[in-house]
Amino acid sequence: MGRLTLFVVALLWCVQVPAVVQAATDEELAHEIRQLAEAVRQLGDSLQAQQESLGEQLTLQKLNVAINYLNFRSRRIEVLERDLQGIKSQKQRLEDVLLQLEQKDELLEAESQTGMGNKNNDIRVSREENALQRSLLKQRIERIESEIIEMETRIYALQGQIDSVESFVEKYLKI
Repeated sequence: MGRLTLFVVALLWCVQVPAVVQAATDEELAHEIRQLAEAVRQLGDSLQAQQESLGEQLTLQKLNVAINYLNFRSRRIEVLERDLQGIKSQKQRLEDVLLQLEQKDELLEAESQTGMGNKNNDIRVSREENALQRSLLKQRIERIESEIIEMETRIYALQGQIDSVESFVEKYLKI
């Protein structure tokens, strides 16, 4: 709207100039030109202020989006960290069970060395079952370890994203 007003003022001035030139003295003409120049300056200032206001509004909208993004990502990281702690405790429980199975195997081995024929067969079967359970537990622990690494990598990446958005927010909020 500022440009349209400027155009109308310039057009009116151009239309009125011949009439002013004929009827006015040089001093009156100079006064009219000063008034026109002042009006153009005021329109320019008004347009610049309006553009600055729009720029500030855009920056505020970007900051609002960035802050909402930070909140969302922070909550996501909190959930992932909670899940990670759950997985780590699950891994610890499995390692405890694995340790118990290894201790049980040592007992069965000691018992097989002192035991007799029929009992040795039962002990051998128990040791084989025990070995299978340990093998399965070790595989499960390995899968959990890779899952832990994957989750830690995702958390690290999300924190990197948060850091870059935080620097943007800090830059514009001058924290």
